Amino acid sequence: MKNNKELSYLIITGVFIITIFTSVILVNLYNNNENDSYYGKADKEIDASIDDLFVKDTILKITTSGNPVKYCVKTTMSVPGKNNLCWKDIYNNEVSVEVYKNKKYYIWIKDINDNISKYKDINT
Repeated sequence: MKNNKELSYLIITGVFIITIFTSVILVNLYNNNENDSYYGKADKEIDASIDDLFVKDTILKITTSGNPVKYCVKTTMSVPGKNNLCWKDIYNNEVSVEVYKNKKYYIWIKDINDNISKYKDINT
């Protein structure tokens, strides 16, 4: 009788734990609140654009137009969140970034309203 009670307790506890984990996973998968997202998303309309990218030696030159205020350069193509640490200031629509040779880089800009551009990429 004692073994049956222990087994029943283990089964009920296991089902409860699985239910909690499943609930957490489903909430995270179907959460549509963009502000809580780790990754950002590219906006449809942005008041800026990346006009030119080129690499000379190990310096990536970025030329923009419009009203960009920040840029982000990464080696992965996941869109950076609006508060990501990769965002750096743009001055006079030009940026120079030191990069490694033989790598692919993805570049985004964002405007004063935190709208993020679609990426442009370059191989160094």
